[in-house]
This record gives sequence, C-alpha cells and structure tokens, in this order.
Amino acid sequence: MTYLSDKKYWPDISIVFYPTSPNSTIAPPTDIVSGLLPLIWDNRESASFSQSFMRYIAEIAHTRPLDISLICETLALIFSRDDVLALQIPDPDNEDSTLSFEYIATMELIEEIGTRIQDKYDERKMGISPDNERITGALLSASLLRHQVDVLQNTTVDIICSGLCEFYREITNDLDRLFGVMSIIHIAVAGNFLLKDLQKRLPGDGIVQELKNCMKIELFKVEGARALLEVALANAESGYTKNITEEQAWKIHFPTYAAQNSQ
Repeated sequence: MTYLSDKKYWPDISIVFYPTSPNSTIAPPTDIVSGLLPLIWDNRESASFSQSFMRYIAEIAHTRPLDISLICETLALIFSRDDVLALQIPDPDNEDSTLSFEYIATMELIEEIGTRIQDKYDERKMGISPDNERITGALLSASLLRHQVDVLQNTTVDIICSGLCEFYREITNDLDRLFGVMSIIHIAVAGNFLLKDLQKRLPGDGIVQELKNCMKIELFKVEGARALLEVALANAESGYTKNITEEQAWKIHFPTYAAQNSQ
C-alpha cells in the first residue's frame, strides 16, 4: 500500500538505491547506506519517512526480486548502526513521547510483509507467477531471516507448517499450492535460521517427510517449482547446510523471468 507521503520521499530514496536510473543496477549496500543516512537524519522529526522507507523496500523487493539479497543486506547494515538505533522520532500518536527509528521501521516492515504472506484464507493473488506479490513477499521474508533482520519469525514458521501440512490431503486448491511454494522458498533460502522453531512444530524428520509428500503433488511436476522443491529437500536432509541465495532460488523457480531480467 502506498501513501501520499511516499510521493514526497520515494524519489530521493530511489536515487540512492538506483543512482543512474530506476532501471539501472542497484548500488552496493555500503553506498546505499551512505546515501540513506543523511535522509534518515534530515527527516528525524517525522515518523512518515521511516514508514515510507519500509514501503519502498517492500515495493522494490516486489518489482526487483533479483535485488532482494542486496536490499536486505542494506537493511541489516542500517539496523546494525548505533547512531540509527539510538535515533528517537516524535510519536505521531502522542506528542509527549518518542519512538525509535528501529521500532517505527520494523512495525511498518512487518505490516508490509504480513499483508502479502500471512492470510491463509485470502483467496486473492493465488497464481504461481513472478508478478504475484505474495511470492516476492515470501522471498523478502526469507532474505530478511538470512540477513538476521528478524521481524516475522513466528509468522514465518506458521506459514511454512501450514503450507507443508496441507499436502497430507489428496486434493489441493490454488491457495494450498501457493502456500506450499511460499514454504519451500523459506526452507531453501533460510532453513537454517528456522531450524529450532520448525523442529518444535515438526520434530525429527518431519520437515523432510513433509517435503517428500510435496513431491507427489501435481504443482511440483512443473519444472521450476519442482526444482526448487528438490533444493529445499536437499537443504533439509543436509541439516540446513545447503541454503541457496535468493537470486538462485528465483532463477530456479522462474527461469524464464530470470533470463529476461538478469543484468
């Protein structure tokens, strides 16, 4: 979701991420951080910049999924800085108090990702395609975990277990298949960061068995989805030592998109 304030902030943020043009190669994360810090500081009197910044992150993650790893690396660098963590911003709901930049940004990021991937009963946007924001949202969620920007761990585990456990059923619907794909993206990219919580829900070889069950579903006979499932299974069987990068996951899942959009 975008707001009027985004029109104010996004052009300056976009130039930092893509200095040549909106269609150019993304800048290195250290360069992006250097460009963002003055914007964060100059707008420290308003929570709307922090919120708009996170909406921009969600938007470019959707439109530029091959850049997601660098986007999340940038966020990890931002959230590791003491000066940023110490920054206090006026609370828009209480003029007598302040909120940290980290809190405001994290809450907005949770909202942006959560609206994309969380609702198991939302029957909109169910297509298994690269333009489905629920799939790019899953890749963004997995990448945040990989870069240890942990904002949605409990929700993520719920999604994975929900997505995998649906495959006990002989007949599945489009929403089940969508959540299955969202699950294997997380396991392939960031399984090691979810290991303890996953084993609490599906102990022993539960995840491996669930992934093997997925092999029997028609969706995963589709070349890209089945290939990514095989990677997720290999990762689980290895004890989560074979995570792949976000870019690799996207190229495996959507090889035609990757070939057309690689730079």
